[in-house]
Amino acid sequence: MASKMSWHHHSARSAPVTVYWFSDEPDWRTGRVREVLGDSVSGHPVDPPATAAEIAEWSAAADAYVNEVVAAAIDLNRADSRTSKWRGRPLVRRWAMARFDVAIASFVDRVRTATAHYQPVREAVDRRLAEQEAARRRKVEAERKRRARAWRSAHGRFLAWRRKYEVADRELPGGLTPRQLAAKDEEPTEWPPEVGDADSWWAGVRASVVNERARATAVRQVVETITATAAALERAGRPGIEWIRDEPGDPREGWVVHFSWPDLPGVQRLSKPPDIPTGHLWRGDWHYDLHLSDRTILTPGRRGGYEFASVTSAEIGNGDRRYSWSTQDVRQFAESLFPDRVAYRQRYRYVAEDVEIPMAHYAEPADFVPYVEAVAQRAVATFRALGHG
Repeated sequence: MASKMSWHHHSARSAPVTVYWFSDEPDWRTGRVREVLGDSVSGHPVDPPATAAEIAEWSAAADAYVNEVVAAAIDLNRADSRTSKWRGRPLVRRWAMARFDVAIASFVDRVRTATAHYQPVREAVDRRLAEQEAARRRKVEAERKRRARAWRSAHGRFLAWRRKYEVADRELPGGLTPRQLAAKDEEPTEWPPEVGDADSWWAGVRASVVNERARATAVRQVVETITATAAALERAGRPGIEWIRDEPGDPREGWVVHFSWPDLPGVQRLSKPPDIPTGHLWRGDWHYDLHLSDRTILTPGRRGGYEFASVTSAEIGNGDRRYSWSTQDVRQFAESLFPDRVAYRQRYRYVAEDVEIPMAHYAEPADFVPYVEAVAQRAVATFRALGHG
């Protein structure tokens, strides 16, 4: 371990003394150079590559340099003390000041001579450190280029995936997109060049249509059941309705609806990352639209009809929060029960290239369809029980 240390005598007009000090001392601020030259020493650690023989040679030269500088500084400090001693006697003090000027000149000359003797060692260490820094910069630049190549390759894979994905919703000469053709159980007359393996790509497009149909059917079933339940409650005179008080200051009148979602099929498989390249993005996480609330409030809408209310909050400063009611109409609530999106979110910054697609476009129907059907069945059963309560 080494330290590059600098020192300048407070009374002399000499150039700073700079020495490379090699030792086993853990901190240059507690080592010999700081001890003999005082608090005006500054330094920082360096680690020049060197052989044991070179370090021994450099250390001997540094020791001789520091010894000569210390000896010169001691003589200068004696002369300085004499000027202070005779401060009250002007004639003697002028003599002492003249002697002090001679001492300064002697100090500067001794330090200059010692520095000249040490200069070859300092230049050798400087060169070694410069070579070390150049090697470090070359390594950093090589790593930067490697990372840039890796990013371009990863980004190219993502762009290829995106072109292949987006072509499913691009109009073909007949005016329909491949996904629309799949919904009509028809095939394109010719395959877009971006798709590559047409059979597997077309199978994925058809699978997305199956998923979208299953989701639309499930949403419709829940909407119809809620609408029928609301009508039944109206006919019965709104039995069981109550004032519901929560964090917001204004209570809502309605029914608290509790859900139970045990053992829904396919959840683990739907929570696996889709086969989408994300190596060009910062480290992040996949987020799946699979959250199901255990509680909601069905309430008569203030403008007619029915809606669903839940509590939301926002920070207003000093750790305080403002609570309010957030509402959804019947269709919005029904759609929120079923997985709509899957997204890759970078952890440390937001950029426009975060990936987000409909879950129906990548999930296997064998996983997706049973899941949405099970959610629909349990939501339907819950609302029917409310209507018959």
